[in-house]
Amino acid sequence: MPTSRSHRPVIVLVVVLTAAFAINLDTTIVNVALPALNRQLGAGTASLQWVVDGYNLAFAALVLAGGNLGDRWPPAPSPVARSWATSGGGRCSWRSSRSPSLP
Repeated sequence: MPTSRSHRPVIVLVVVLTAAFAINLDTTIVNVALPALNRQLGAGTASLQWVVDGYNLAFAALVLAGGNLGDRWPPAPSPVARSWATSGGGRCSWRSSRSPSLP
């Protein structure tokens, strides 16, 4: 369903704010995991900074690549494609919650 031209800036704002929230949430999760990484791996401060920087760099590269692919491909043709993507993310988060390595 096409949206009217007056609603388009609101939709863009919501998408940008959601992406910024996801980036901040992911960075917070990595920062919360740092004490566990320090205990289990015996990593020093410099090593932990490399972990955070490497994660942010990889995340930014994937966000840029995903945006480029999203611009090239048309939207998902059916709700089946959306449910497939959603269930894949759900399965990944369920598997990671069962991991014994992090408290």
